[in-house]
Amino acid sequence: MPRLGFFEWLAYGCFAVGAVVMAIDQAIKLSSLRELSWVETITENNIWALTPFVMLCISGSIILFRAISPSVTHPSISTSARLEVPKTLGTLTNHELRLTAYNIAAHVEAFSQNYIRQGMEIDHKNTSADEKASRRAMCDQTFNREFRTMYLDHLIAIQSEIMSRTRNHEEPLITFPNGLLGWREISQSGYQLVALSNHLQ
Repeated sequence: MPRLGFFEWLAYGCFAVGAVVMAIDQAIKLSSLRELSWVETITENNIWALTPFVMLCISGSIILFRAISPSVTHPSISTSARLEVPKTLGTLTNHELRLTAYNIAAHVEAFSQNYIRQGMEIDHKNTSADEKASRRAMCDQTFNREFRTMYLDHLIAIQSEIMSRTRNHEEPLITFPNGLLGWREISQSGYQLVALSNHLQ
């Protein structure tokens, strides 16, 4: 499920309230409850009658504003499945370790594709060059931070385990310099890990 902010929840909440009021109103009209005096007092109130319309207007306005306003949109990162990496890599067989490498590489590739999509959305926004540059910088920082948090330690740990088993003493394939990485470097780290895992017998 995508990460929702306060205004997204407010929009969906208003939409739900409007829908519920309309459903209750229709149920009352089709049942014998409409004959009760207190029910009739509520349903004939102008506030009750206007609530669905007002809620839908608020919800629609929020969604529209969030869609067209670049200043309130932030990069969001999500994966279709949770990444599961065993804590004790040394207990895995070579086959299991290779599958683990393939699994994290698939997640990293999905992550880099999301990175690309976010960049394309920024480029296609009808905003000034300065605004695009600012949003692009924010996107790069966000994705690099998330890459460090979610994948980097796993990549390095799996790489070290594979290299120890294959007696490969070459320079590490996966590095993370101080500068920001682009989606190509992030994607390549996954492919490099898969290539290295293929040396396992």
